[in-house]
Amino acid sequence: MIQAVKDLRAIAYSAVQLQFALSSYGSWRIMDDEFDYRQFYVYILNYFKHPPTSAAKTSVEALLVWWNRIVVVPRNVASYLPQITAKYSVANTSARCW
Repeated sequence: MIQAVKDLRAIAYSAVQLQFALSSYGSWRIMDDEFDYRQFYVYILNYFKHPPTSAAKTSVEALLVWWNRIVVVPRNVASYLPQITAKYSVANTSARCW
């Protein structure tokens, strides 16, 4: 049930961005000390394309189902309900700053 390569790349890219966001570095680098983001990205792609065990394959398939259902789900414009942003703290904070 391997999905299109672009889905796998999107998941790998998201994982790389999450790893960077959780790091203590303030600017992007391919290598952070001993952590290689390029190698991490390739490892994730290879893991999805060639899961090492049947349990891993089951996990990969479940993740791809979730990804396609939750992340890539088509949005219906007719059912879009805009949120009232004034009640959120971010909107209030930015309004006070200006």
